[in-house]
Amino acid sequence: MTRLAGRFRLRGLDQADAPAVKAHFLRLSPEARGSRFHGSLSDEAICAYVDRIDWSQTYAFGAFVRGDLRAMSELAAYPTSGAGEVALSVEPQLQGKGLGRTLILLTMLAARRVGMSSLHLFYQAENQSMRSLARNLGAKATRDGGSFDGVISVRGRKD
Repeated sequence: MTRLAGRFRLRGLDQADAPAVKAHFLRLSPEARGSRFHGSLSDEAICAYVDRIDWSQTYAFGAFVRGDLRAMSELAAYPTSGAGEVALSVEPQLQGKGLGRTLILLTMLAARRVGMSSLHLFYQAENQSMRSLARNLGAKATRDGGSFDGVISVRGRKD
């Protein structure tokens, strides 16, 4: 499944995990923060972001390595369209090991389970890892200036 198979634990995140989410985001490099938040954010802005998460409306999943949250995905629904948006962060030392792909696949399953038909994955044009991952997951990408909107279908099979 990943090059870290057996060395990480996946689980859903909730309000009680907010301190771990803050610590994870604060460990991101400036480049990783820019990719995750589509711009530079200070430590204070990251803490404020986490404090504003509506955990009752957000599906979040985390990958824990030796007990520390090291990667996560967030799924936010677009209430009127049947779609959602997924955001992903993986700490730099663990990138390229399959955690991001695993988390997005898990997020796709959750989206399907709650009746979403598609997911939007926004990423910067220079983020080659996300471009490759989106392509690998079958996203249909459209470019808008320096960023892409990759749309992934999560419709279930017709039986």
